[in-house]
Amino acid sequence: MTPLPESNPLATQAAEAAAETENGSDAACVSTSPPACGKTFSLFLHGATAELRLEVARSLHQHGPHAAGPFVQARLTEEIRVLREEALFGCEEKQCPGWIAQAAGGTLLIDEIDCLDFDAQRALARILQAPTPAQRLFVASRHTPQRLLETGTLCAELQAWLSRLEGRHCLGPERLRAVWQLQADPDSTRASDPSGSMGGLAVVLDQAMQGHVEAALETGVQMLHASVVAAVEQPLLTRVLQYTQGNQLRAAAILGLNRNTLRKRLQALGIALRPKA
Repeated sequence: MTPLPESNPLATQAAEAAAETENGSDAACVSTSPPACGKTFSLFLHGATAELRLEVARSLHQHGPHAAGPFVQARLTEEIRVLREEALFGCEEKQCPGWIAQAAGGTLLIDEIDCLDFDAQRALARILQAPTPAQRLFVASRHTPQRLLETGTLCAELQAWLSRLEGRHCLGPERLRAVWQLQADPDSTRASDPSGSMGGLAVVLDQAMQGHVEAALETGVQMLHASVVAAVEQPLLTRVLQYTQGNQLRAAAILGLNRNTLRKRLQALGIALRPKA
């Protein structure tokens, strides 16, 4: 195992706390997520602009399980290189908490992750890999994951974390714009993002729907509306229920549906719920 950086005691303590949690200690970190939500995953935001990444991260925090906690932005590029590790992890001698400690119970956005030196990256990787970190972490970069992995600007531990990250936990330019559009105007499906281009779920669905509808019309398929609505509704309900770990009451609240209505839709669509572990 790669040794932790010795230059910053608080970085070591934070990473050791993550390691204790990995070994089964519930006291190492405090999770503020509601029990029904399960594990809160870290996200990787890339591309678009720094402003858009910040706004999306703030919006995800405000609508996430850690909304009651603080939202902290790690402004790495505003710090000179030799002080970035101290700003992130804090300084015990100066009794100055870093951004990670300030974000406890909330969300921390760490943008331009590749500007950290390798020692700080290794300590951060340990925290990212902890199953129940004390805060939700959003790691971000102007570069794509592929470019970061190819250029060698990340330590081996961060490379391993990034390469194992599921696609649904990576938000590129299109998904960032879609999230921004929804939070900027939740009643509009055609809102513009800060860069002036059109984004959002409606655009993605329109592209996927064009060929399907044309083929259905050519073959004379009946009940087209019902079949298309069901095809869209099924993954929506499934994803929300996965997020709530089968808690229908919380899922109904998120979806804005009556619980009985949700139950009927689940039965109609044949969505089987996994029993809780």
